[in-house]
Amino acid sequence: MKFSKTYVNILNVAKKKFRSHGYSAVGIGEILAESGVSRSSLYHFFPGGKEELAQAVLHNIHQESISRLESFFFQGRDPVQEICSYFLAKADEIDRGDNRVSVNMLIMETAEMSPRLHKLACEITDSLNAYFYREIEQCGFSEELTCQVASTVLSMSLGAMNYCSITGRSSLLRNLVQQLPLLFSANGYRPPVSRGTA
Repeated sequence: MKFSKTYVNILNVAKKKFRSHGYSAVGIGEILAESGVSRSSLYHFFPGGKEELAQAVLHNIHQESISRLESFFFQGRDPVQEICSYFLAKADEIDRGDNRVSVNMLIMETAEMSPRLHKLACEITDSLNAYFYREIEQCGFSEELTCQVASTVLSMSLGAMNYCSITGRSSLLRNLVQQLPLLFSANGYRPPVSRGTA
């Protein structure tokens, strides 16, 4: 679907503001001022105002997150290495100061704003979590153990990413990445032996 330049401009400014300051701290006036569009233009594209704009931002972030996950996961390498590489890339984003508010923090905040945003937040969270489940499933664990390991990885990583986003320092996430292989091996995972090392 092709969107107008005005729509994309409003969406990008809102996304930047929400990722820098959070949903609640950003007013429509700030989005209008930075985007340079009129109030009537914003409401033409987003008749539901800030809530509808938040939905569009969350959909956009969801698509970006899926593309990002797919660029790391299911590449035919060791799944643990793929997960670690993904989190190291997230740590690099934090070090660059790309976003002060993590995707997870934004999803949690907007989920409390309305039933519609809550439903969308749950759908996005379930969708992104499914990527981790499918990646971890490649380790050959039972379904039950896959669920347990995925829950552990997601809980620890989300906490670490939120903390690192708030502090602007990635050390906690980088420390977690160093420990992830131990979690997998403690649950019986053995990485594939690469050719030439056997």
